[in-house]
Formats: sequence, structure tokens, C-alpha cells
Amino acid sequence: MASRWNLLWCGCVVAACSHALGAEPATGLGRARIAMTSSLASAGDHIRQRAFDGHPETSFRSREDARKGDFLTMTFEVAEPVASVSVTTGRPDGSEPLSNGRLEVSRDGTNFEPVAAFDAAGIAGASIPAGTIRALRIAVGADLGHPLEVRELVFGSDRVKPFEHPFELRVVCDDAPELSDWAEETARLCEQWYDSLVRTLVDGKCSPPTTATLFLRGDYRGVAEAGGHRITASVAWFGAHRDDRGAIIHETVHLIQGYRGYGGPRCPSWLVEGIDDYIRFFVYEPGKAGPVDPLTANYDGSYRTTATFLNFVTSKHEPDVVRKLDRTLRDGTYDAGTWQRLTGKTIDALNEEWLASIGAPKDRPARDDRQARASRRPGRGPRRNASGTAADRKPFPGKESRWEGHLRHDFQVEGIDVIVVEPEKPLPGRPWAWRGEFFGAFPNADIELVRKGWHLAYVGVPDQFGSPRAMRAWEKVHELLVKEHGLSPRPALIGLSRGALYCMAWAAAHPDRTLLVYLDNGVCDFKSWPGGRAKGLGRGPGSLEEWRKLLSAYGFKDDSEAVAFKGNPLDNLGKLVGSKVPILLVYGDSDRALPAEENSEILYDRYRKLGGSVERIIKPGGDHHPHGLADPGPIVEFFERIRGRSGN
Repeated sequence: MASRWNLLWCGCVVAACSHALGAEPATGLGRARIAMTSSLASAGDHIRQRAFDGHPETSFRSREDARKGDFLTMTFEVAEPVASVSVTTGRPDGSEPLSNGRLEVSRDGTNFEPVAAFDAAGIAGASIPAGTIRALRIAVGADLGHPLEVRELVFGSDRVKPFEHPFELRVVCDDAPELSDWAEETARLCEQWYDSLVRTLVDGKCSPPTTATLFLRGDYRGVAEAGGHRITASVAWFGAHRDDRGAIIHETVHLIQGYRGYGGPRCPSWLVEGIDDYIRFFVYEPGKAGPVDPLTANYDGSYRTTATFLNFVTSKHEPDVVRKLDRTLRDGTYDAGTWQRLTGKTIDALNEEWLASIGAPKDRPARDDRQARASRRPGRGPRRNASGTAADRKPFPGKESRWEGHLRHDFQVEGIDVIVVEPEKPLPGRPWAWRGEFFGAFPNADIELVRKGWHLAYVGVPDQFGSPRAMRAWEKVHELLVKEHGLSPRPALIGLSRGALYCMAWAAAHPDRTLLVYLDNGVCDFKSWPGGRAKGLGRGPGSLEEWRKLLSAYGFKDDSEAVAFKGNPLDNLGKLVGSKVPILLVYGDSDRALPAEENSEILYDRYRKLGGSVERIIKPGGDHHPHGLADPGPIVEFFERIRGRSGN
């Protein structure tokens, strides 16, 4: 937590740094952008911006009693014309006024001069001599013996207007005290931009969060992510990239969005992330998006690529397209026809126009011609891998369809259902992620991996709980995917819930053919689930029906044989340690169906004690669902880091 005087220091610098970093969006023209700081922490929802929200019944109220020297300051991004100002303090019933204090203004944001004193009723007002001011400060003149409460400020100014969406971003920086000042500055910047972000994004009514917390964590492996009312940011990243405040602006937009069904057909992740980066790179810090690659760019490239596409559509077809898209995402009405309804053109037609505008060659390979594009490296000949030359690789068979914008193949191997999703541009070595169960459920990490060049595969052997029969099916499919289709011999395994049983069974049997294991609220001991309370074996509810299926899948004669089984994921960790297989665990610490203390936490502790490489991301208060993270960045970063380290 920042000290009282850290907040004082931040109040002097935030306006200067934000002006250098940002630019006035079209939706913010005619309004001053304001940062509010105080030496006093806010009490609950009585946040600083409540002092200037146009509603006298709301207020800023400090958490502790105000003392002489405490303050509440408003700093404008640039000097603003103000003819007059008045301030009302104290509770609505007239008690606890600021009866000993000064109203001060600053022309430069640093040096303040008094313009009025507060009277016994806690009211102050003044006319401001001709000119502009950069800041206004309410200064406490004596120990009050009660909190400071500011009910409303009123300005005589056409540009200084109340906050429409008051917001306060609190900071927890215990893991890196040296970043406290940076974090406080960044939080004030997000507050200062919040109204502009909402106006840029939202068309119509919206109730975005009024408070959130920015956590700087030393054990966080990604860059930043947002979910609920919190932003989590990496100490390592921002310690080395303090100028990357735009990443926190991106996450602040996520807070405002609050969409349901992220990653699903009504809320595709490429569009959500593209909107966030559009607001970041074309509103907050225009000119920093950089060029996109005309040979590989496509509207659904996500992040900066989709942001650049949205900027084209905004400029050429529908100036309000982002806000109109936001409405469909909020309402759950987004579909492929949305673009036609909003712009008069299909998404593919818009894409072709955009590609022509960035100089994409007309003879650029078609999107579905992936095999040819993946095997072609200009000037260097075809790529080789463990299965032979690119020419040796066979195209994937079966029915073709689209999955999240990518080519999907459904086929069978000796009667076993198989799904393979191809990336538009496969990575060298053709790495792939193998889903243990539930293809398409909570897929945002899968989607981002495919976008980055990973293949995605799924083998349909449900209700087998990682049994030997399931592993025989996996072995047949693995051999075909590697030998005939040129995928890497070492897949990365993704185990959600019971899918963990499949992934850990494979890794224990074939650690030399396993790149990594990612388990998400994973079953690590089937005594916990489907056993659980249903069989008197664990704290979770369990399932008698699923327990019967498990006995059948493994061929156990009775319950006692299942309980005595030594092939659970927790039993065979030594084999993975010996082959240096890294594990990532993502789990909620309040999982009622699959208690973490019977599964993920035991695996984490045992693997560490054995000397294995294991990382974890704990979701405080998280239940069994939803799986994954709102921002899959940390998961994808783990996959990419292990791939890079292994040379896969």
C-alpha cells in the first residue's frame, strides 16, 4: 500500500506523464480530463471522483480522520479556463464539515495559492481571475477529529464537467515496493482516462465497475490480465517496461467490457482483444500500433491486427462501428451477419478492402491453402522435421469446417474420432496442443495458441478417465499425426477437469513424448472425484454414476481395487521429473466440486519436493467453473516459453 506522501507525490506528476502518453479521443472533445489524488484513502465506495460526479447525495469520504496538511486535489491534463468554483463538504445532515481549511488553485500544477477559506458550514467558493488553472486543492487546516467528506464541487467552466462514470483503481504492490510510485501513477492515469474509455466503447447504458484493484505480483508469468474487479500485472515485465502503461489501459477496457461468454461464437476473443487494442493504439496512444504484415494479416488476427482492421472500418465505412459492436457483444447478439447490418458489407468484403489498402499482394496464398504456405520458406527450401520433408507430409483428411476462424478437420483413425485445427501459419517444428477432454469448452487459451501457430488436436474417447484403453487410442492417433502429418513428436497437453487424467496418464507413460502439461482445476486423484463424499473418499460431492463408469473403464472388480490403484496422477510424478516435464497448474482455491487441497495443491507440493518444474496460477475465490483465465496470456506465455527453451 502506498504511503500518504506517496499519494502526494503522485498528484504532482500524473497530469504531466498522462499528457505525454495520451491523446484526446474524438469522444472526449470538449471535456477536460481530470486526475484526482488525496493524501487520504477512500472509505468503501466513497471514492475520490464521487466529489465531482454531479450528484450531491454522493461524496468522497476518507477512511480515517483528516489531519492538518491532508488534501484532495484535482489536476487537469492541460490548463483549463475556470471562472468560478464552489465546494460543499460534510455529511448530508450538515455534520462533520471542513470548517478549517482552504480552497487553493495552481496555474502550473505545482505551486498553489489560496482563493477562499471554508466557513463554519464547510462551504467555500471563489471567482477565479481571468486565465486558466492546472489544479485545484482542498487543503485541511487543522486536525478535524473526523473523516474528510467532500459532497460536491461546482465549476464555472464549459470544459470542466463532472465524471459520468466515477472510478478508482486501488493498488497492491507488496511484491515490489520499488514499483509503488509507478503503480500509483498508472492507477491515476487509468482513472483519468476512464470516462473517455467508456464513452469510446459504449453506446447506450452501461454500469462499469466503480472500483477495482491493480495487483503487482512477483509470481505472475504473463504481462497483465483483468477479471472481475481486478487487474493483475507482472512485476518482472513492468519493472523492465515502465513505459508500457498502455497494457494497463488495455486491461482497464476489459473491466468496462465485462462481456459474458468470452471466446464463444457470440463473443469471439479476436474481436474483444481487437477492440481493446483499437482503443489503446488509436485512441489512447495513437501512432504506436505499428504496421501489420500484409502477407499474413487477416481481420481476425486479434490484438493489434484486428485493431488496425477496425480503424480501417471506422475510417472508411462506419465511424461508430466499435460502439455498435460493443452493443452486440453485451447483448449476446453478435454473429457473422453483424458486419453486413452495421456497414452494408460482409466481413470478408471488408477484409479484402482492408488488405488492398495495406498493400497485400493479389497473389497472396488463400487462407485455406495452409499446407503450401506452412511448408514454403522463400530462398531456403522446404522445412524438415522429425517425420521427413515437407513434401512427405499428408494433408489432414476428413470433413472441413471453420473453428474460431481456423480450418478444422474431423476424421477417424480406426474408428476413433479425431479433431485437428490448423493454424494459418504453423510455427517451425509444428508444435501442437492436445486437449484431454471437452473440446471447445473454455477455449480462449486454445484459440490464442492456434493464432500463434500451434496445431490443436482432440481424440474422442469420452468416459475413459485416462484408462489403458484410452491411452491405446491416443498412441494410435499420436503415431499418425507425427509420422503422416508432420506434427512434433512432443505435444503440449491440456487437461481441464477430468481431462487431467488423460494428460497425466500419457505423460507418465510417455514422458519423452511430452513437451509440457497444463492442468486446469484438474482431477489428480479419482478418489477425490468421482469418488468424493459419494464414496466416502473425499470432501467434494463426487458422483456415483461417474464412479461406476470409471470402474468399467479400468476393469476394476470393486471399489477396493479402485482405491488401491497406484496409477493416479499423484502416484507417478517421478517419471515426469526424470524427463524434466514442466507443469502449469491453474485452479480456484474454492473449487467445491474438486477441492484443490486434494488435487492441484498436493500435485504442486509433491512435484516441487521431487525437484520438478511446476508453476501455478491460483484464482482467489475461484470455483470449478469457469476454467482458464479471462486473459489467456499467462497460459500462452508458458507454452511459448517452454517451446522456445526446448527448441521444439
